[in-house]
Amino acid sequence: MQDAKKKFIKLIQKENENHITNTIIIPLLDKLNYKRTEFYGGIDEQGKDILLWNEDNFGDLKLSVAQVKHFKLTNKASDEKSLQTVVNQLQNCYHRNIIHPNKNSYFPSNVILISTHPISSKTMQTRFSSHSVMTDKQITLIDGEKLVDLVFQHCPEIIREYIGLEIDIKNRLGDYLNNDILLQALHFNNTKNLKVIHTDIDFSLGQESTELFFKRKLEPTTATITIGDTDYKRFLQICDKTKSIYESNYAEHDEASIKKMFEQSKLDYDFLLKKRNAVEAELKGIADTPVGEKQFMDRRKELFEKKLNLDNQLKLYTKPLAKVTIDGTKLASQIISHRKWIENNIQQFNKKRPTSTELKNYLQKCKEIIDASNYFYNNTNSLFFSCLGYEIKSTLRSDYQSTRLKLPIQNVFDTGLNIIVFGEAGAGKSTSIQIHALNESQNNDTLVICVPLANVLQNWAKTDPQLSEVQKTELLEDAISKYLIFKGVKISTEHFISEYLKKRKVALLLDGIDEALKLNQWLPGGIDTLAKKYSPELQIIVTCRSTGQYLKEIPFLSVTLLPFTDHQRNEFIDKWFGAENRKYAVMIKKHLQVHKAISEIVCNPLLVTTLCVLAQNNIELPFTETMLYDSRLNLLAGYYDRTKGITQRLENSPDTLQKISQKIAFQLHKEGKRAKSLEELKMLAVSFTMGKMGKEKAEKVINELINPCNILVPMTDEGEFGFGHLKYQEHLAAKEIDQHRGIRVAELINQPWWKDTFILYAKIADHLDWLIHEIGPKATVRKSVGIILEMIGQRPLTEQHALRSYLEGYIKFNE
Repeated sequence: MQDAKKKFIKLIQKENENHITNTIIIPLLDKLNYKRTEFYGGIDEQGKDILLWNEDNFGDLKLSVAQVKHFKLTNKASDEKSLQTVVNQLQNCYHRNIIHPNKNSYFPSNVILISTHPISSKTMQTRFSSHSVMTDKQITLIDGEKLVDLVFQHCPEIIREYIGLEIDIKNRLGDYLNNDILLQALHFNNTKNLKVIHTDIDFSLGQESTELFFKRKLEPTTATITIGDTDYKRFLQICDKTKSIYESNYAEHDEASIKKMFEQSKLDYDFLLKKRNAVEAELKGIADTPVGEKQFMDRRKELFEKKLNLDNQLKLYTKPLAKVTIDGTKLASQIISHRKWIENNIQQFNKKRPTSTELKNYLQKCKEIIDASNYFYNNTNSLFFSCLGYEIKSTLRSDYQSTRLKLPIQNVFDTGLNIIVFGEAGAGKSTSIQIHALNESQNNDTLVICVPLANVLQNWAKTDPQLSEVQKTELLEDAISKYLIFKGVKISTEHFISEYLKKRKVALLLDGIDEALKLNQWLPGGIDTLAKKYSPELQIIVTCRSTGQYLKEIPFLSVTLLPFTDHQRNEFIDKWFGAENRKYAVMIKKHLQVHKAISEIVCNPLLVTTLCVLAQNNIELPFTETMLYDSRLNLLAGYYDRTKGITQRLENSPDTLQKISQKIAFQLHKEGKRAKSLEELKMLAVSFTMGKMGKEKAEKVINELINPCNILVPMTDEGEFGFGHLKYQEHLAAKEIDQHRGIRVAELINQPWWKDTFILYAKIADHLDWLIHEIGPKATVRKSVGIILEMIGQRPLTEQHALRSYLEGYIKFNE
C-alpha cells in the first residue's frame, strides 16, 4: 500500500495546480460532507482557492476556505515558499468576507492549508514552535502524505484513474497472501506474518520425470534398426528438435541421406504396390472366364503366381523403410557432458550467488538441454533408449542432490521465466509464491496476481457453465478476470486483456493445479495457450503437487522444492516462536534429536508448523507422521479438552466428530473437491448418520466441526468449508478407507488425485494383503503395480519382502 501511495503522490506532483484542485482536492472535499464546495481560484482569489460551505449543529451556515500550495514548503523565513510566509498570508483570509448566493456576507471560521508535498518536522518547527496560531486562528494543515491518505480512504475511483487497477487488485487479493486458513485448521488463533516465519528452502532443477536424464549409469551400445513410416517421421522430428543442443554425430548418416534412403524405399515400395495392384486387377478381370478355355487358365495361373511373388516382396517391406545406425557411446558422451555442465554450474552458484541475468541465462539453457534430452527418453522401446543402455527400475526420480540449488526460489521467480513449482504436500509451494507476491507488490513495473486455481475455476463454472472444454482452453484469461470481478475488482475482461495482458508486465501466480485438474482436464493446455498468447510480457508461475503425462502439455521450466535441512528446520522453529517463547523451540528440537524416525519425516513447513502448534498447546509431541496428524485431530476434536479438565464445549463426542469428518473428507476427495457449502455439508451429515441421529443433531455436528473445533474452516469467499490443507483431507480419507472395507479401491487407486491418500493409508493400515486381492483381475493389479510398490515401501521392513512376494504370486496365479 505504501508503494502505491508513493507512486500516487509523485504523479499528482507533476500535474498543474488547478487540475489537481478540480480533479482531486474538490472531489475529496465533496466526500467529506461539505454542503457546497466552490473553486475560487484566479486573479482575485485573495488566498482562497476553495470555498467550503456547511451548517453547524444549529443549522447556521459556516464558511471555511482552503488554499492549495503545489510546491514544497521550506523552512527559510525569508523565502516566499516558506511555511511561515504562507501561514502569515493565510491569516488575512479571516478579515475578508464572502457573499453567499443567499446574499448574506460571511467571514471564514476555519482556514485549511493543503500542500501536495510532505512537510517535514523541521519545517513545522520554524512556524509552530512558539506560536499558537494553529489553535487560536483555527488553521488546519493537510500535507501531501495526509492528502494521499484521505484520497485513498474516500476516493478509490481517483486512485484507479491515476495508478490503474493495480492497487485495487492487490487489496482485493491480499486475503490470499497469508496462512490464516492453515493456522485456523490447526486451532491456532493468533496470526503469523509469512515474511517473519518464512525460511528459504533449497530446490532442484527438474521434476520426478527427469530421472532418466539425471540418472548416472549409462551402458551405451551401437545398434542398427529398420524403421518404418511413423518411426521415420519421429526420428527426423527428434533430429530437428535436438540439433540446437546435440550434434548429430551419433547417427551414421545425416538427415539428408536418411531422408533420401527413405524416399527411395518409398518409391520402391510404391512401384511394387502399383505393380501388384495391376496384376490383381487383371486377375479379377478374367475371373469369370470359362474353365474350358486353356489360354485363360494358363494366364490365370501365371497372374496368380506373379501376385503371390509380389505379395511376398511387399511383406519384406511392410511399409516404406530406412535403416539407421546409432552410436550410443557418442550420444551418451554428449548427455554426460551436458549433465556435468548443469551440475558444475550449480556447485559454483552455491558458492557464489549468480546475478539475475546469469541465473536467467543458465536456467534457459538448462531447460533447452533437458527438453532436448527428453526426446531420447520418451519411448522406452525406442532406438535411442536401447542404445543408451538404461536398466529401467523406475522412471521416477529419487535423488535430487546433484541439482540442489541453495538460493531463494524467489531469485528464480525474479527471472521472469514461466515456471512450474513441484513439491510434496506441505513443501511450501503456496508460501513460496505468496512471499513472491508480497515482495513484488513493491514493484510498480509488474502487476502480480496470485490466485488459487481451484477457486478461480469453480467461480468460472458458475458464471459461464455453458463453455465447452475447447472454449475453456482458449479463454483462461476470462476465468482470471471473472475471479477478479468476483473478488470486487471493478474491471471487465476486455479491459483486463487490452490494458494489462497486452500492454503491461503481468505475473500470474496460479496455485494448486493438481487441486483443479480432476474436474478440469483441459487446464494444462489452457495454461500453455495463455502463456503463448501474451508472451513475452506475461509470466506464469504454477504450483503442482503431483506429476503426470498431462503436465507435459505445459512446457515451462520445472523446479522441485526439497525437504528442509536440519538447519532450515531449526531456523523455521526459532522464527515461529521468537525469543519470548524460546522454551518451546528448545523442546521441539530435543524431541527431534531423540526421535530420529519423526525427525526424518518432519522436514517440510506443514509438518513443522503442525508440531509447533501442538507444542504451543502443551500437547505431548508425536513420534510418527500419522501420530502427528492424529494429534492435530485430537486437539481439534476435543480429546485434549477432556484430559485437561476444560469445561465441555461440545455436545458431540470426539469420536462422532472424527467419524463424520472422515466421511466428509472421503466424499470431497471422491468428487475431486476441497470444499462444500454449509447446506451441502449438513445434508451429507444427515445422510451419513442414516437415521441414527436426528436431522437437527446431525446438522449440529457440522456446526461444531466449524466452531469451536475448526476442523472445517472457511475455504472460499462464497462461504464454503473444507479441511484447510489438502494433506489433512487426505489423512481423513485414508482413515475412512482403513475403517470401511466396502470402499471400492480398484476404482480409485490409479487416479493421481488419490496417490497421496493411499500412501497415507499404507502407513496406518494393519496389513495390505486384502487391498491387493480387492483390486481384482491381474490386468488391474498390473496397472496398479507402481502405486502398490510405493505403498509396500511404507510398511515395516519385516513386511516388505513378504508383500512383494504375495504381489508377484497373485499376478502369476491369476494369469
